[in-house]
Amino acid sequence: MCSACTCHIDAEACNWCKLEGINERANKATIGPWKWKEPDDNSCSTEMPMILNDSGELILNFGDSEQYYPTEGVPPDEKDAQFIIQAREDIPFLLDYIKKQQQEIEQFKTVVKSLSFALEAYSGMPAEKAMNELIDIAKSLDN
Repeated sequence: MCSACTCHIDAEACNWCKLEGINERANKATIGPWKWKEPDDNSCSTEMPMILNDSGELILNFGDSEQYYPTEGVPPDEKDAQFIIQAREDIPFLLDYIKKQQQEIEQFKTVVKSLSFALEAYSGMPAEKAMNELIDIAKSLDN
């Protein structure tokens, strides 16, 4: 059973709990936005690129190619670097968006359930079959 919310399902299967874990990790990460910084323009430099935040705080340093040779690795290409840099801003945005969508879905489920109870009270009407289908849909939302 999930201990982080009231979903009564396995915590590993609970989307709310997964989102909360991602949100917690994002909040613990270095404040963004992050930037890719090429080494200073010096033809003799052996420095590798690094990732910094807006205030100049170091996020990732690829080191010095001469000092770490041959184990310095390969820095990411520009597309990968941009993905890493943007992830710091994109993930919190997506988490907020998903959270809002989940809240709207929960509100919709409440409205549909309330409507189904109202329709059950009028089950003698000619459109009884349509009402029963709507009631079944509303009940299935609990699953």
